[in-house]
Amino acid sequence: MTSHKTPLWAIASILLSAALALVSLTHRYSVEERNKAVTLAAEWEAISALAAGEGFATDQALARMQAAGMNGVTISEDTIGALQDQGKVRLSTSQTPGTARLYTVVASHPSHAQRVRAALESRFRGKVSEAEGGLRVEEVPPAAILETPAGLDPEACAAINRLSLVLIARLANPPGMTNEAVRASVASAARLGAQVYLPVGEQVLGRRESMKSLLEALESGGMLYASPEFARIGGDANVLRDAPNRVVRLHAAQPAEMDKLTLPDAVERYSRAASERNVRVLLLRPLSLSSERPLESFAQLCGAVQAQVVREGLSIEAAHSFDDPEVPAWLFPAIGLAAAPALFYAGAAIPFGTLWQAVVGLLVLTLGIGAYLPQVRPYCALAAAAGFPFVAFLIVDAGRKRPPALNYALATLISLAGGLCVAGLLNGLPYFVKAQQFTGVKLAHFLPVAAVGAYMLWRLTDLRGALRSSVNWTQAVIAIALLGAIAFMAIRTGNENPSAVSDLELRLRSLLDALLQVRPRTKEVFLGHPAMVVGLGMLAGIAAGRLSERKLAGWTVFALMLGAIGQTSVVNTLCHLHTPLAVGLTRIGIGFAVGGILGGLLWAALRRALPKEEGLA
Repeated sequence: MTSHKTPLWAIASILLSAALALVSLTHRYSVEERNKAVTLAAEWEAISALAAGEGFATDQALARMQAAGMNGVTISEDTIGALQDQGKVRLSTSQTPGTARLYTVVASHPSHAQRVRAALESRFRGKVSEAEGGLRVEEVPPAAILETPAGLDPEACAAINRLSLVLIARLANPPGMTNEAVRASVASAARLGAQVYLPVGEQVLGRRESMKSLLEALESGGMLYASPEFARIGGDANVLRDAPNRVVRLHAAQPAEMDKLTLPDAVERYSRAASERNVRVLLLRPLSLSSERPLESFAQLCGAVQAQVVREGLSIEAAHSFDDPEVPAWLFPAIGLAAAPALFYAGAAIPFGTLWQAVVGLLVLTLGIGAYLPQVRPYCALAAAAGFPFVAFLIVDAGRKRPPALNYALATLISLAGGLCVAGLLNGLPYFVKAQQFTGVKLAHFLPVAAVGAYMLWRLTDLRGALRSSVNWTQAVIAIALLGAIAFMAIRTGNENPSAVSDLELRLRSLLDALLQVRPRTKEVFLGHPAMVVGLGMLAGIAAGRLSERKLAGWTVFALMLGAIGQTSVVNTLCHLHTPLAVGLTRIGIGFAVGGILGGLLWAALRRALPKEEGLA
């Protein structure tokens, strides 16, 4: 196959688009550097229970946990039913013939009566009246009365506030909450010192038709909204979308998960959430519920997490929301237009004729200009994510006689430029808090791999002749291996797919975490990058006439397709827009170095055994 030359305008396009993307990303980096505050929280109920087991007062337990590094406490609001269980109120019933059944709530103390009155009047307007010794509620089922939120415990809130801890209110969304009840629930929590609202149950307070009231109440009370990571809560997406400036992301391990973790595992889990995913509230739960000193065991966990979070460059302070990076609007179309020639070069490499090239040119130009609009930017980003790795292989093919190490570095830098374009285009507060995400992850993974395979088959083999001939065992093995690689990617692709990770890989990840500053992506280090180095080595050997093209063309295509997995992974690392930019770039650099070394060792072991061109054997 004849060689071709890379046009200078394509190279200029790659450099210019990467430079403009970096300008955009300086705004993001500045925002990330200004927000290093992490709230390390524990549940009031857990602290109280552990304290009771050791004979401590809850105030003493709070002080002990604060000394270990805890600076926040979550507390769930009481219901009237909970107050009844505590003996603070009593619900009685009465009925006279021909009248509706009446329920009377009697409080044991004026402070409890005040809480109950506010709760019932905000929820059951016009149905609450004075009664002898209490409040009468008409025509309301007793279950609805008992599940009515009665606000946070004032005494508990006072204990938390005395130590200047961040108070995180957990508020439920029982049936029948009106706009007034939603506003009253948040306002009551704010008056008691709550700084953050965390949903309890399966819905955000006010879901669905009172969401506006919730957001107004949070704004009025100066409260933040804690969005639980990996949780499926109705209304969470609405808050993220409508009020990203009030959002902090929260990570918690459920009790069943904590039971499976060792102390180092738990410390790593929480600290990584803060340092690698911009989570700013860490809700700790005890590793052990039974020990000689259960509170002390919990304090040790808290202290270990606090120390690791600080070691990773963060600080234990009251969490605050991220600022908008305020990227100048002109910069988005500038990135899109700068990338357009490189994307045209990728599309025009497909030999479909001049009409196809005209369509590709019009499309990339339209996407570049349209990147001024937020609605168009994700499509422009998808084009860059899919196009730049393919461009990398086009440029590698044009210079196949270059040293494999140089081509490996060049290809990775071009893929990195594509990732920078994605991150530079999708640079905004909604992406920091995951109100919006890059939605083209799977297409950006598979399209370049398929394009590279088709292109290299066309460049290295007689594709028409191969299709006409009978299938041999080598071809069958290659096809099966390719299908396996694609299936591997399909299983592993996605931001949240822990079920696909084996125990062996989890142990390997822990080892990499211990050895390296940032753990690289497994499919880059152990699959994509080593295969890329081997494929480039075979490509260079074939181009120089040292290796047999007839015997190695298929294997070269296979290796380069696996190598494309690593290149798309480089782009995908920067598509995780809630990951700090410095962490993403470090991960790419470490993956490039470690994967390149493994690939070099593999190529050194294979190269002497590969079939030579006839006459050189």
